[in-house]
Amino acid sequence: MAEGLVVEFQKFHKNSRHLKRLQRETLQSIEDVGVSGNLSEEQLGEIRFSELEVNELRQVLGVPVCVVVGGQDAYGKVLVVTRLLAEQVLPIVTPTLAPAPSHPWRPIRFKHSHTRTVSLALPEHAPSAAAGYELVHSLHAHSRPWGTVPRPDVELDQRALQDPVMGSAMLEVGLNHPLLKDGVQVVVTPTAAHTSTITFLTGLLPEVLPIMVYAISRDEFSAHEASELRELRRLYPNISVLFIRVPQLPETFSDDLPESEQHDILCKLRVLPSPVRPDQLNHPLPVISTTSSRSHPQVPIHLFRTLCDDLGYLTLTPAPKKFRWRLVEHSYHVESELVDSFDSFCNVVPYMRMILQSHLIHASTLLNQGHNRCMRKFILFAFDMAREIQITPRRITYAREKEAELYESLMAIASSKQDEIRIVICDTIAKMKDDLLDKAAVYEFKEAENLTTGEVVCGREVRQCSGEIQELVIGSLNGEVGRQLVDRVDVMRDSYLGTLQRCLESLEKDCRACGENPHIGDALKQMVNAAYQVEVTVTTSSSVLRSLWEKMKQLVAAMPGRTPPVVDAEWKRKVASDMISSLSETKLTKSICAQFRERLKNSHDSFLGSLRQLEVQLTNRLEKTEGQQTRIKKVDAPKLARLSLESTSLRDMILFGMPRLDRELGRGQYGVVYGCEAWGGYHPCAVKSLVPLDEKHWNDLAMEFHYTRLI
Repeated sequence: MAEGLVVEFQKFHKNSRHLKRLQRETLQSIEDVGVSGNLSEEQLGEIRFSELEVNELRQVLGVPVCVVVGGQDAYGKVLVVTRLLAEQVLPIVTPTLAPAPSHPWRPIRFKHSHTRTVSLALPEHAPSAAAGYELVHSLHAHSRPWGTVPRPDVELDQRALQDPVMGSAMLEVGLNHPLLKDGVQVVVTPTAAHTSTITFLTGLLPEVLPIMVYAISRDEFSAHEASELRELRRLYPNISVLFIRVPQLPETFSDDLPESEQHDILCKLRVLPSPVRPDQLNHPLPVISTTSSRSHPQVPIHLFRTLCDDLGYLTLTPAPKKFRWRLVEHSYHVESELVDSFDSFCNVVPYMRMILQSHLIHASTLLNQGHNRCMRKFILFAFDMAREIQITPRRITYAREKEAELYESLMAIASSKQDEIRIVICDTIAKMKDDLLDKAAVYEFKEAENLTTGEVVCGREVRQCSGEIQELVIGSLNGEVGRQLVDRVDVMRDSYLGTLQRCLESLEKDCRACGENPHIGDALKQMVNAAYQVEVTVTTSSSVLRSLWEKMKQLVAAMPGRTPPVVDAEWKRKVASDMISSLSETKLTKSICAQFRERLKNSHDSFLGSLRQLEVQLTNRLEKTEGQQTRIKKVDAPKLARLSLESTSLRDMILFGMPRLDRELGRGQYGVVYGCEAWGGYHPCAVKSLVPLDEKHWNDLAMEFHYTRLI
């Protein structure tokens, strides 16, 4: 039986090393993608493993396997440990010789060592600052050679109980045992009244990969034992427990018996293996089915019902093994089991095999999910890059064409629709004349502050007053005429500029993403607004309206008087009326159209220059994007696909084993196809056996496998 456990632990260690390598290469591949600069930090965050996933992988791959032996008393634990190790390392105590409450047992840890060693050490999870350190303390085992650990070394006397450091120390036993190789540990929980088993396990379990074993030495659970088992199930619902009923030693068994007689008794009770005769060396051991599919005739019914109904660890109708394996494909969980006697102790091997396989499946599933997530993101990133490579030149062409259409349309307005502009100016002046005269009549002068209405003024003051009336009239006309003109141009803005501006914003975003000239988009938008009198021009009296203002001021002549006039309301109305009458709509129209065409041409040239600059920058960015896309398609994605192939293959091998090959069905360029009766839930099926020629073949195979699974 011990040999079977050794084989299972070796298999687990081998597969665990494989998964560690996959995890290491996966994390390194993701970091290499980040170093290459192909993806942004946000995109890297989408493919990186979360802290929770890393911790779950560490809980399986980064901690040692530990068989945790608990039980009702020290007697049952010792028998289970003796049966596991196939040798008597701990002193066997019968219930009648069990230590008194003042001498409980301390926790014991068995680890691999080339020589037999015994020492005291504080557990890693101990609250003391010296946690994990070995204590310098003289033990009875240090004074003489030993085969069995002296009882005083495992017991806690009254003095040790009063010392918090010595009371919490764990006995470390080093053995050169094949079961303990590859970092496997066996831990025996304490039986001290002052130390709760749950408290001890709470500190131990996060640091190891536990396989829980519980020794049943009595057919009745005390209230304290039942409470601890319920608490264990509540705190760790995913941890299964293997319950083992230990045999009762005969009353004749005592420490006074010779070691040979003690050994014979333990062999008869199957606590120790019987000596193998030479004629039995070549005969294989019988295979006994797991207890999940068999009844428990030797188990007292009240004990079995307690484990089923009261504690909830077992079920009265356990599922068949095959059905249970289908049940755990996506969420692998091993149910608790009961070994009714040491005659069935060999059932421990398949149980521990399933426990170890469940951890491997969980770790490989986590890795494979991470691999598939990376592959999905790589596919999306490559698609986005391909779309950007195709759409960016089209956006630039679209922006150039739409700007040309808008430029030509506005130039046509300025060149061929002067009559409409003149009519707009005439209608505006005629509509506003009366309001302007009324405003001028009640206007209060600002520059001539001391001037009183009705006062006779000199020539200099007349010019000041006339200038203010001019500003009033021209300013009012300027604003209204400007609004009327812009309303005509708004039709062009709605049909052209909306889509064009969205296109420019998209190009601006691409430009900012590459980190080159991040203000080019803002400059382009400002240029478009200045060129076509949109937004800024409309709302803040733009350059065209300002030119209208200046032109009106130039066309209005001063009103000289032969005699100093009286500045009253009538004079103000007359000055305003003469100004309005002296305006030439034709000259204003020509001046406005000429300036409009000039500004359009300048803005058009500025736009084309900015667009050429943007095109050069985006062309460089697209060249870089093509390189990034090529790296993702040729390097990053195949590497992750190969890791995904390995993780899913390991998971399938653990779940379903290697397929059994039947007759050959055919041969291809790269492999041989065999028939297979059934594998992985499929029947019949075919298996292709091949050996990749080189890395490229490996990568192509991995990518083909990944895409085939997506179908």
